[in-house]
Amino acid sequence: MAPLRIRKALMKANPDYGSVYMYKNDILDGLYRIRLSTTGALKLGVIIPRFEGLPQLVALPLVLPMGWTESPPWFCAFTETVANLTNIDLQQNKQVPPHPLGRAAAITDFEVRDTQVVRPIPKSHQPLIYQRPLKKMEVFVDNFVGMGQDHPSNPFKKKQAVLSHNIDKVFRPNRPTDNQWRKEPQSQLKMAKGDASWHTVKEALGWNWGATTKTLQLKEKRVSKALSLLGKVLDCKRVSLKRWQQVVRLTPEVREQLEIFQDAKRPTTLEELVPGVDFYVGTCDAAKLERGAVWFTDNGEAIVWREPYQEAVKKEVISYHNLTGKLTDSDLELEGTVLHHFVLGKTAQVEGEATYTGCDKTAAVLWSTKGSSTSQKARARTLRLAAGLQREQRAHHHIGHLSGTNIKWPTMLADCGTHILIARIHRSTLGNFTGWQTP
Repeated sequence: MAPLRIRKALMKANPDYGSVYMYKNDILDGLYRIRLSTTGALKLGVIIPRFEGLPQLVALPLVLPMGWTESPPWFCAFTETVANLTNIDLQQNKQVPPHPLGRAAAITDFEVRDTQVVRPIPKSHQPLIYQRPLKKMEVFVDNFVGMGQDHPSNPFKKKQAVLSHNIDKVFRPNRPTDNQWRKEPQSQLKMAKGDASWHTVKEALGWNWGATTKTLQLKEKRVSKALSLLGKVLDCKRVSLKRWQQVVRLTPEVREQLEIFQDAKRPTTLEELVPGVDFYVGTCDAAKLERGAVWFTDNGEAIVWREPYQEAVKKEVISYHNLTGKLTDSDLELEGTVLHHFVLGKTAQVEGEATYTGCDKTAAVLWSTKGSSTSQKARARTLRLAAGLQREQRAHHHIGHLSGTNIKWPTMLADCGTHILIARIHRSTLGNFTGWQTP
């Protein structure tokens, strides 16, 4: 997906080549610029209801119609072609003449700058940094998003012109013989607003991208709209069906999730979203009695811990002797991974770094990867706790699957860790962890 590729490109940008800038370009009336073949037009014909005394009429579209399920994929094939041609030209440092719309596109170049603080590159991402200036084009449907750093061989104005010329290759520009109502494929209205200008902060795809500071933040308009909508229905006993569908599954759990993130005004750092080289590697295991795990740092140091479950939790675990329980082994494993990350955050510097945890429960790995679950109140609360913990730690936690035969050794290490290894975590620290609650 384009947002994921944009995040990765910005994260890999090398700060040694200066500030990173972004610009945007939109296609106006996109679907209506793709002509249909004669056979395709016949297949998409629509019979108009017949009126008495008038001949039967049939409407035949000449361009891609709205509502046809195949229209977006066909249109995206054209825009992806433009993006591919642009990336090839950028990598080859192709020199192109100025575009007629170049002055309109550069109307507010370099006038909008990010106010966030530039952070050092984390150790997990240093091996992945580009060795050349960033120059890349991404597209999402009809929205082109360009990223780049200024360089004599490929200055900013050339980058803008390369995209515009490639758009003209795929979408026909205006000709002198065209009527006055035909508009250019590139949206000049958006250009007048500064969308196509180079900025270190760019609003694109519903987000505010901090190109130089490597941050991502939801648009203030969308945040205020969501909070306003929720404020209107949270205390209501009845709401209209339309309003209910806008909120979707408004439950006490949703209210709790909002409370977790409502005060988090800071932008999300790209290190939290983009995986790097795993700086901390470990495995975790959990059973009815307790959970335990081990972390290994890049310098070979081990962090070992274990912690028994409370009696109230043990009584809720499903087994042959307790068929009415509410917790499965996968639920315990999921909670164990959250505690595993909590322990690491209390004993090591994890901000901006990438971690990997091996887990032998496929269900727990799936829930952690998706960040959601369809049932189980305790499971959903654990996932929300994991999301809040990751945001607080500002780290990228990845959980992968390991077979049970390969994961038993962490529990063994945790069992005897206090005797054969120097553990950096104490029971007093674990006592501050209050994430698990009995369902």
